[in-house]
Amino acid sequence: MARRLPSAPPVLPGYSHLHVLGTGGYADVFLYEQALPRRPVAVKVLLAELVDEDVRRSFRSEVNLMGRLSSHPGILTVFGASVASDGRPYLVMELASPELGERFRTEPLAPEAALRVAIRVGAAIETAHRAGVLHRDIKPANILTTAFGHPVLSDFGIAGLQHDATETAGVSVPWAAPEVLRGETGGTIATEVWSLGATLFSLVAGRSPAEHPGRANDHAALTERITAHDLLPSRAIPAPLRRVLDRALAARPADRFESVEQMLLELQGVQRELGFDETPIEVEVDAWAAAPLPETTSDEDADALRLRQRRSRRSPGITGSRVDISASTGRRQPQQPKRFAVGLGVGLASVVVLGIVAVAAVALSSVSQRIPVVADVAVTPESGRVVFAWPDPGLVDTDTYHVRTSTGDALIQGGREFTMTGDAGERLCIDIAVNRDGSTGDVTTACGEPLP
Repeated sequence: MARRLPSAPPVLPGYSHLHVLGTGGYADVFLYEQALPRRPVAVKVLLAELVDEDVRRSFRSEVNLMGRLSSHPGILTVFGASVASDGRPYLVMELASPELGERFRTEPLAPEAALRVAIRVGAAIETAHRAGVLHRDIKPANILTTAFGHPVLSDFGIAGLQHDATETAGVSVPWAAPEVLRGETGGTIATEVWSLGATLFSLVAGRSPAEHPGRANDHAALTERITAHDLLPSRAIPAPLRRVLDRALAARPADRFESVEQMLLELQGVQRELGFDETPIEVEVDAWAAAPLPETTSDEDADALRLRQRRSRRSPGITGSRVDISASTGRRQPQQPKRFAVGLGVGLASVVVLGIVAVAAVALSSVSQRIPVVADVAVTPESGRVVFAWPDPGLVDTDTYHVRTSTGDALIQGGREFTMTGDAGERLCIDIAVNRDGSTGDVTTACGEPLP
């Protein structure tokens, strides 16, 4: 199929168009020069034929999410966004090179370099998960390189708009988890673990895990192999890394790492085992995380609030907004607090800190009270499955639902319906909570009758 010509670049006040950087299935990317401050920027412009009111609303929501996340060093920086005079939404981003995604097939990375990339990008993914955001399209082509040589993940939050020829329903087949290709889910933490593992595999091996040299490797063939878990190992991958990737690429979601963070800790262990320098895991910790955890009555309840708890747990003595993972122990190490030479200064500082914590706790409580709670969940049994559906409790554009199943799966979604499959006699349950701006509200549990 012939590649389409790029659209005409829009006239943007304060920016001068230079040339086309690339085209895609849903947008064109242009190089502009920003007038003040003067700097080159990449401007992604949605195609006019795809723009309707739903797309505009989704675009605004996704841009706001990406803007909050782009402060992370592993996520491409967003400078601004708006709608051009011709009605096309656009996104102004840091200029970065797609070289990594273009070269890995001909020039695979050495394991040491690939591990650094995976850990830095993985830390960005973990940070997004803690904010209730899934990327849904993790792949080598979405890892760019900044002018300073840092790998950054692009298209965070807008991957769901994509539908070009290399994708099925917004999913890049070679790096998609089997349950996504089977249409069982639009994305979960487990599918993101799979995609990160498949991406790391690709960077080292020069091909995706299901590609078989000398055989058909079109999307139909890849889909069949991935869903059948017919993956081809690579001799380029050292044994310690292979063990981690085997778990990340497990056929069953429950057999994979529980979180991206857990996977990154194992990758740090691989670095130590192979004698490489350890790459720090940079994960943001919000100020409100100092507030006390909600009390839970069971392990199941605790699991349902896993994402919230993980954000709230802090090691004693952490004073900054970011923690790294220790190179020697694999555990979070606190940044050392500054010591005041004058005793009175210590007292005053303590009062200030206590006041900040108290204010944060009050603010968190206030936010939690405003988060809507799912109610009136309809449970409909069908042949071999149960469908859970619920009315809109009053969500805003950036809200998401956190769903935890009785089988241990966790996912983030925007839809108000969830389907579970099971065996005869099995009783299927889900926990549902609304996440708003990184805070999770009260959990609602719904269960079906035992399957016939």
